[in-house]
Amino acid sequence: MLRDFAATDRRITRMGLAAEKTKKEMSEMFSGIQDAAIKFRVDDSELTGAIEKVGTVTGDIDFGNRNREIIAPSLAASGSDGESIGALFAQFQKFNVTDEKDTLKAMDTLNQLGKEGAFELKDIAERGVKAFSMYAAAGATGVKAIKDVGVALESAVDATGDTTTASTAVENLIRDLQLPKVVKELRRNGINVFGKDGKMRSLPTLMEEIAKKSGSKGAETQSARLLGAGFNQDSILLLSSVTSGKGAENLKRYNGVVANGQGILKDAAYAAKDFTSSMSALNTTWHQFANGNLAEPVQELADAINSVNQKTVQNWLETGKNIAIAVGGVIALVKPSS
Repeated sequence: MLRDFAATDRRITRMGLAAEKTKKEMSEMFSGIQDAAIKFRVDDSELTGAIEKVGTVTGDIDFGNRNREIIAPSLAASGSDGESIGALFAQFQKFNVTDEKDTLKAMDTLNQLGKEGAFELKDIAERGVKAFSMYAAAGATGVKAIKDVGVALESAVDATGDTTTASTAVENLIRDLQLPKVVKELRRNGINVFGKDGKMRSLPTLMEEIAKKSGSKGAETQSARLLGAGFNQDSILLLSSVTSGKGAENLKRYNGVVANGQGILKDAAYAAKDFTSSMSALNTTWHQFANGNLAEPVQELADAINSVNQKTVQNWLETGKNIAIAVGGVIALVKPSS
């Protein structure tokens, strides 16, 4: 118990140092994290890790802490680890999605997309973060923009059959769409990559327009057109896959997904009923009890040790060593021979 307390105390201390917060502020924050972990029956260390990651990525740990009751059910519903969910959640701030209503809607949208397609929320958190960051850097904002990346990832995994390759394809497409040669060639063919506000237009809309325009004369001609326009092979594969048939249908289906924030909460409630979740809640409740009861005496002990000079501490250790040797000798004398 003391070892667990010490490890947690050190972690919270590091978080407090990075966030420039007092011990009291961090104690209150951690208490709130544990309450949320118990409520949604997730591992408090994973929830702490998620919020810590948000602070590391954004420099704003309060953003993660304010949204702990969005992050906790996201952990429960996805089965992902805290660091991955935290990294994904941190991207929301780049899209100017910061209040609890919108962050919940954004996470629920990605969760619903994961049910429609093969790129589940866990995969999105673990492999899709870079694509979100790149799209936000291109000027995309809002919950709709977060959904755009999710839609592209779902279409990409349909085309590639692998989430890692699919993530790379979406990243390359976002990158290609900002190349001067590609932008110029698309404009020449009546497709504007950027709107009048200078921000990239909706990614699924661009995919649909480019696929339709380039694929009007068949697959072979389409590949040559896209290659000539400056797209790389990953982007060509993705765009070709949504030109017709099932790929085109799926792109429309993914784009039609609607979420109101309730789906992910229901999934979290469902996940909370299994044995592992029950044990997580019990474990966190025990940690909370231990932390509440050990914090004051351990801090008093730490303060006492810190107030003593090093020479005195060395004398204590020397005395302890001699006592241990003496006790060991007595035990050896009284121990019956075998």
